[in-house]
Amino acid sequence: MSNTIIPVSAPNLIVGIIKMKCPACREGSVFTDPNPYHWSRMGSMHEKCSVCGENFRHEPGFYFGAAYVSYGLMVGFLIIVGFLYYFIFQEIGENMLRLLSTGSVAATLVAPVIFRYSRIIYLYIIVRFKGKKHFPEKGRV
Repeated sequence: MSNTIIPVSAPNLIVGIIKMKCPACREGSVFTDPNPYHWSRMGSMHEKCSVCGENFRHEPGFYFGAAYVSYGLMVGFLIIVGFLYYFIFQEIGENMLRLLSTGSVAATLVAPVIFRYSRIIYLYIIVRFKGKKHFPEKGRV
């Protein structure tokens, strides 16, 4: 019989990002409201993770860095919209008003989702996965 150590796999990174879970434990929710289209609570985040206690408010202005992520996501999205526009209408420059209107409407509709995912991705860049073994059980001090 050998003494092999079987590593416990970490929860999937992509699934954690898609479900907008805490980057430290990948279980707790980051946002208070799961629907990004509730305008009054669109950016409302928990102070700390309810599962592991990870602080989501690292310092004032922390999420300014998420603006770079948001820019990249929006540019990528609009490139995809441009390709779809071309495949549907078989033109890209003849009717500029229709192209700009399509891009503007698409960007407006997806902006709340991109806002949230930019914050989540930025958190995942900064905060590393720690796993359950690093966190005390609830109720213990």
